[in-house]
Amino acid sequence: MERSFASNTKKRRTLWRVCYTGVVLVSAAAFTPLVIPSGVMEPALLGMPRTLWAGIVVTGLLVLLTYAATHVYPPEIDPENAE
Repeated sequence: MERSFASNTKKRRTLWRVCYTGVVLVSAAAFTPLVIPSGVMEPALLGMPRTLWAGIVVTGLLVLLTYAATHVYPPEIDPENAE
């Protein structure tokens, strides 16, 4: 049982770090010319300029990463050491 708990905690910690790193990278990318090009309105998608739909994609990614992070943090409490 202890080995299973330790591996589960390690897995959750790794997934938390992946979510955290993903949010940092997506947030940093949101301020690059990839998302906010200077003076560029094309290409348009469904009549929306590039900056708008790229911002929607960034927001969607942040929501998904936040949702995933809520399922892996905080790490589980060891049932044997719980009060």
